[in-house]
Amino acid sequence: MGVEYPFIAVLLSIALFVVALSALSLHVYITAELSRVPVISGVAEAYVGAGNVTLLFTVRSERGEAVELIQLEVHAGGEVPLVVKPPDSSVKNSAGEGLEGAVVKYYGLRNNKTLLPGSTAYIVLTIPAEYLSHGLDKSVDCQVVLLFDKATLVLPFTIQ
Repeated sequence: MGVEYPFIAVLLSIALFVVALSALSLHVYITAELSRVPVISGVAEAYVGAGNVTLLFTVRSERGEAVELIQLEVHAGGEVPLVVKPPDSSVKNSAGEGLEGAVVKYYGLRNNKTLLPGSTAYIVLTIPAEYLSHGLDKSVDCQVVLLFDKATLVLPFTIQ
């Protein structure tokens, strides 16, 4: 009992080797590409002080490539959205008018805009309480949208 056609057996062995090698190459390629995709998470918190509201945004890059912060938008329950474009530290509303007394500070971002892989950044935004037309007497559900060049992060928070 032997192989009647050894030529076919050799071809099938080579074909099986090529299929196995192709599957392994595809697996390595997909794994490498997935590890390049940025995974970003974060937390938003609001603190009410004397005449102002301080918003603290903690952003973590779990893995992947470095991402650049393009724009930060704060949407506060029916108010005009606030827009910050790093590395500039001026705060403007969506119409492009500057917000008097608002201050933004960046911690942990390279050149105030780039979040490196595995790092944590803090963005502190202080706005005057007058921005909130209802005042500080009731809680407001808000959200911040962080637009990066390769990802987008939406963080909800409540001003109480």
